[in-house]
Amino acid sequence: MSNGKVRQLGTPKEIYETPADSFVADFIGSSNFLRGQIQETNDLWATVKLTDGSLLRCGIGKETLDKDVVIAIRPEKIEIVDAAQDNTLNVSLLSSIYLGSIYQHEVAGPGGSFRIQTNHELMDRQLCVHIPPQAATLFRGDSMPKKPKNAKFK
Repeated sequence: MSNGKVRQLGTPKEIYETPADSFVADFIGSSNFLRGQIQETNDLWATVKLTDGSLLRCGIGKETLDKDVVIAIRPEKIEIVDAAQDNTLNVSLLSSIYLGSIYQHEVAGPGGSFRIQTNHELMDRQLCVHIPPQAATLFRGDSMPKKPKNAKFK
């Protein structure tokens, strides 16, 4: 609910895994948001070009999309991989926080910084991360949630 309006109804799992819009994706749990432009689409997927020219294949959400989009990705869905492949980004490790059962890491990559989660400490400063296409959901480009200034981790 936002400003007296119901944004999405469903089970907690449905709302977390398939948010109706970027507000819900940010309000329920933690999400990363990257800006991009749609290059091509079909009924299930869209190829999105990020600001550095990287291409990501993403699932199409429930919103009607324009060319400018926001990609929502949950930190725990991002995977560290050994080498570049489809849907990978090169990133630099900025900081890490130990949260008991997980580590949350802030990385710098295309379009700014974002968070990833692992069950172990990271030693390398330069990493390659994989964004599974089914874990990246698209929303309208004008729907980027507003973050408080100086907020490193949510």
